[in-house]
Amino acid sequence: MRIVIYLLIVWLSAFAEAGGLSNAYERLWIWYAYQIDRTIGSGLIVPGCAGKDCTFTEVMSSLDNADWSATPWLENEGNKTPDIEETAKFIFENSWTNNIRPWRIFAAAQGYPDMLEKVGTYLGQIKILASPEKRATVAFADNAASIALAQALASRKVEYSDFFMRALREEFGSAVKVKTVPNSIGEVYDLQATVEATVAANPQRFDPASIKRDLEDFQGRYESADTTETRHLAPIRSMDVSLNRMGIISCSP
Repeated sequence: MRIVIYLLIVWLSAFAEAGGLSNAYERLWIWYAYQIDRTIGSGLIVPGCAGKDCTFTEVMSSLDNADWSATPWLENEGNKTPDIEETAKFIFENSWTNNIRPWRIFAAAQGYPDMLEKVGTYLGQIKILASPEKRATVAFADNAASIALAQALASRKVEYSDFFMRALREEFGSAVKVKTVPNSIGEVYDLQATVEATVAANPQRFDPASIKRDLEDFQGRYESADTTETRHLAPIRSMDVSLNRMGIISCSP
């Protein structure tokens, strides 16, 4: 947990330049998805490594054309099970978070959100088709992939929540007492807690039903606008879909 909190602090000051903490977790998800596919699938994930036993840095290099061989990340060259938090920390701190080309993860992908859903669907399908013995061989990678994607999703939710709360304060000023709840990465906006705190601070001005309606209306208008900030919603929604589809079947025998 200390690593996650530390990463969040770094992210708050460096997200725009480095490409985001979620990017680091997404790379770990891709790595473990590649390991699952290489063991029980048809080699569709990371097509640049199809038919090969690529190292971690080779997989990373294939995603964005960066020369990862120049990094000091040598201890994991022969390690198929890199620690998610430590590796995400390394990737993030060293700004190895270039934009990932979705078609380099899954050739049929039509954009990043589509890639997220297609990979999740594919992983769920190949687990269904595999024998219990085969599924058991990828149990660790399957669990690690789910953890990495869940952390990426939590990170994106924190990031998006920060955008939204800033807009909320600009719209309503100090009258609305914006409140959050924790997830595994940081804090995210909480509608009900915000309503309760706002009413408690000024009961003569606000009643719960009306302020809740006003906040929901603003959120609907905010999310329907096509802005740089709201474009983060599509990956968030697709990550939720992907996690559900990956979990179609347990990897246990």
